[in-house]
Amino acid sequence: MAAELVETSRLYGRGIAAIEPQWLGEGGAHLLKKQLLDPHWSKKQADVVAQERATLYGLVVYNGRSVSYGRVDPDEARRMFIRQALVEGQWDTQWHFLPSNQKMVRKIEDLEHKSRRQDVLVDDELIYAFYEQHIPKGIYSGATFDKWFRAASKGQAELLRLSKDELMRHEAAGITTDNFPKLVKLGGVDCSAAYLHSPGDARDGVTVTVPLFVLNQVSEERAEWLVPGMLKDKIQALLKSLPQRPRSRFVPLPESAARLAELFTQSERWAKGGLIDVLLKQVRDETSLDVKRADFKLDMLSPHLFMNFA
Repeated sequence: MAAELVETSRLYGRGIAAIEPQWLGEGGAHLLKKQLLDPHWSKKQADVVAQERATLYGLVVYNGRSVSYGRVDPDEARRMFIRQALVEGQWDTQWHFLPSNQKMVRKIEDLEHKSRRQDVLVDDELIYAFYEQHIPKGIYSGATFDKWFRAASKGQAELLRLSKDELMRHEAAGITTDNFPKLVKLGGVDCSAAYLHSPGDARDGVTVTVPLFVLNQVSEERAEWLVPGMLKDKIQALLKSLPQRPRSRFVPLPESAARLAELFTQSERWAKGGLIDVLLKQVRDETSLDVKRADFKLDMLSPHLFMNFA
């Protein structure tokens, strides 16, 4: 800070004194050039914040000052709040709708593992659209949301709760507890079953946890049947592995596999032997061909069509 400016051939300052940088923001705020960098959702502050940088005639006065981005660009801050805090679940909130929605999402992701399909859960854009439709403008932080939701949710207990139908692209027909049970009886004991759709992973498919004392009582024939929801795919793969002549009798394979899976399930054929033996008898009966057990090429089947044990 100069007490006096004197200009001769050059500009000189006299009576130079040091100043505190923060004074510039107070006494020369109208001269500062400010930039907001890296706007993002802060889980700790429950707000969309940006790092403010200020310069005076090219000199950096301060850098990295955290400011609320919603005061500068409320529309963009609102979009970031909805996407990161609500859709991605990066907000620790007292309101019960968010953990409830996250739990429902996990349930449908579990259905995807069971059905080995990646198209059951709607994508994030549709979840974003749901929140965007229900949350008014001007809501961009935990504080602004709390104030609005406290009043808006009175008398609307289900406000912002996502239903199963809203989270599913379509009704995932056949993905039920009966077809994909949590317990599978092996060796006379109910064993827990877990499902994973991750080709290449050792747990891909269905993994049944067997108590050690039951291990030598597990029947290989029972294990061939997997669970009802996976039976159609396994039958289709087995039919596809047959030589051309018997295989052609079951074209189209998906329809034949679905028919046989329903037939075997309804007649409880699993209690009468292994899947391959039962299917072999059915193929012989329907084609009158001398099909051998070795005609089913098990090495052609994907690993997930065999039961995993833990």
